[in-house]
Amino acid sequence: MFFLLSKILDFFITPLAWILLCILFSVVLKNKKWKSRLRIASLAILLVFTNPWLISRVMSAWEVPAVNAQKISEPYDVGIVLGGSMRYYDQVLIE
Repeated sequence: MFFLLSKILDFFITPLAWILLCILFSVVLKNKKWKSRLRIASLAILLVFTNPWLISRVMSAWEVPAVNAQKISEPYDVGIVLGGSMRYYDQVLIE
């Protein structure tokens, strides 16, 4: 039950689903006032969530500022090295 609920909620959280639902309801509804409101809402959602400048500003607000290596004064016992991916070269077929 949790898996099904998580997939349904994941669909309704995405902005593309909101845009598609607004467009679908604007086509199905007969009230002209609601049709125009839903079309404007879908256009506004599209512009907000596909604007790279706005998204980069929001994402940079959540990032922690970088620390220069020369500013670290306290010695640490461990360090974390981030890696992009693992490649398995031993599985390459040699002919």
